[in-house]
Amino acid sequence: MAASALVLFGVAQAVSVGGYLALALSDAGRLATYTACATEHFASGLGTAALFTAMMDWARPRHAATDYTVQASAVVIATGTASAVSGLLADSIGYPGTFGAATVLCLAATGAAWFLFPRRGFAAGRDDAAQ
Repeated sequence: MAASALVLFGVAQAVSVGGYLALALSDAGRLATYTACATEHFASGLGTAALFTAMMDWARPRHAATDYTVQASAVVIATGTASAVSGLLADSIGYPGTFGAATVLCLAATGAAWFLFPRRGFAAGRDDAAQ
């Protein structure tokens, strides 16, 4: 189920990031902003849980600690890099462009996750590990 959850929650996260784009293109009030933030944080938590579960599945049993640590470190480095670049990006292309790019990147990452897993796992509604 980790692969299916990764894709499903990746789509949810991309849609929720798209909510920030909608905010940037409108003059929505505080309630809409609070709702968008809460929705994105919830979707992000779902996506993170699915990603870390998949990372545990990808770790080789004899090297699980090292494999998981390397993967978790890659997540932290990618997150830190994106955070550092986001302010510069927003300054150069504005918030709508930044949130639009973030939405596209979320969808691209979800698409990559879709293709990294065997098709039969998604078609049958389960992962290969369950077969």
